[in-house]
Amino acid sequence: MRPLGRRSKSSHRVLIGAAALFIAQWDCQTFCVSGRDGWWSQKYPDELRERAVRMVLEIRRETGETHGVVSRVANDLGVGVESLRQWVNQAETDSGRRVGTTSADAQRIVQLERENKELRRANDILKAASIFFATELDGRPKR
Repeated sequence: MRPLGRRSKSSHRVLIGAAALFIAQWDCQTFCVSGRDGWWSQKYPDELRERAVRMVLEIRRETGETHGVVSRVANDLGVGVESLRQWVNQAETDSGRRVGTTSADAQRIVQLERENKELRRANDILKAASIFFATELDGRPKR
């Protein structure tokens, strides 16, 4: 990670995995997002995420080992340990092996909250319009 203002467009990040090689030019419109405290954080490609999760789950299944697998795979692929841990947890939730909100449910909740916000706004506009027209048609003189 580099602090804000110290990045260069020509920088490259090489991510090497067991069977995958990803070279992505560091372009802030596609791979970087603004992080906390003015730092830039890397947004990893979907292919890398999927491969990393598959590797962790395969190693866990083959060896029966649960401790240290995520950190080893994260170091091998050059991704953040906590990022990979969250991806694995979400994959387990989506497959039903872990209790929690699935990705599809989370998307649906966001969509419903957005729709609810729009409906509340429309309702407020209609209330204001009905009050306006009620006072206009009342027939009493305005003060």
